[in-house]
Amino acid sequence: MKTVSYQLRLLEPALVTSLSGDPNSAASFHHLPGSVLRGSFIGRYLQHRPVDLATDDDARRLFLSGETRWLNAYPIDRLGKRSLPTPLSIHEVKGSDESTVYDLAIDPQEATDVQWKAVSKAFCWFADGRQVRLIEPERQINVHTARTRR
Repeated sequence: MKTVSYQLRLLEPALVTSLSGDPNSAASFHHLPGSVLRGSFIGRYLQHRPVDLATDDDARRLFLSGETRWLNAYPIDRLGKRSLPTPLSIHEVKGSDESTVYDLAIDPQEATDVQWKAVSKAFCWFADGRQVRLIEPERQINVHTARTRR
């Protein structure tokens, strides 16, 4: 399998909406879905080589046949390591700092009086068998209020 790896740097905030929340507002994904990347690459491809995607063999192989996989773009940490979505099994002790987390799928804790809560960071990177680095992408909230001109 051949792999093309690259890093994307967003120069401005991107709003890639998910299907959730209030219909009068937009909630963005924490990552760039592979379908969005594929669409942007199709746009660039057609700028340089205007063809019919359905009939051009190269374009079909790259974008339509399923032979090429377009993976999601997840954030990288400050060391340049690609993160992955935090598994739902990663928890911390409720009321403690996020410095110690537990993977309850690997090391199920016995029934005690400890209360668990899921970690709040959307992404993580496993440094080795025992260390987890939690990552949260920068987010921005914009409020838009429609008004009449009068």
